[in-house]
Amino acid sequence: MLAGFFGITAPLGIVIGIVLHHSLNQNSSGYLIGLGSINAFAGGLLIYVAFEHMNAFRSKGKWMRSQGWQVQAVCVGAFVLAGALMLVVGKYA
Repeated sequence: MLAGFFGITAPLGIVIGIVLHHSLNQNSSGYLIGLGSINAFAGGLLIYVAFEHMNAFRSKGKWMRSQGWQVQAVCVGAFVLAGALMLVVGKYA
C-alpha cells in the first residue's frame, strides 16, 4: 500500500515542481525565503535522523556497548567529522 501511495505521489510531486519552477520568479524575495526555509527544515530533519540513528546504534547495539569509551569517542568523532565534510561539500558543490 505504501509503495502504491509513493508511486502515485512521486510523479505528481515532480509535475507540480516542474510547473512551479517555470511559473515562479526565482529572484523574488518570497521565493528565496520559502526556498531557504524548506532547505533549512530538510537539513534539520536530516541531522535529527542521523543523530537518532547514531544514538540507537550506540545505546542498543551490542558491539558498541561492549567497546570501551575510547572506541565510542572515535565513533562519535568520525560522525561529527563526516557531518563537517558534508557541510563543506554542500557549501561548495
